[in-house]
Amino acid sequence: MFTVSDYFTPTSLWYFDAASKQLEALKTAPAAFDGSRHVVEQLEATSRDGTRIPYFLVRPKNARFDGAILTLLYGYGGLQIPLLPFYAGPMGRLWLEQGNAYLVANLRGKT
Repeated sequence: MFTVSDYFTPTSLWYFDAASKQLEALKTAPAAFDGSRHVVEQLEATSRDGTRIPYFLVRPKNARFDGAILTLLYGYGGLQIPLLPFYAGPMGRLWLEQGNAYLVANLRGKT
């Protein structure tokens, strides 16, 4: 068994039978928002010292890059734990559906 999730897809539980090579979806959480009007991009920013910092930008498909869109930035860089794409229903409903963007910086570092 394993789970699958991303910024627009609620977590679902799957079962794979290796003997029969059958894949079966067992359960899927209900969707809290409509992600079809949004897009996710994996991009990089460059810091002053030249370090490249990868990030995910979740934004409306029709967003203009003119500085007017509200963007919430989230990042974590401790204990060498990566931030993987995940479904956050309240974030989608209360923030993204209002036309805003969400940026997840994939920081690295030590505490």
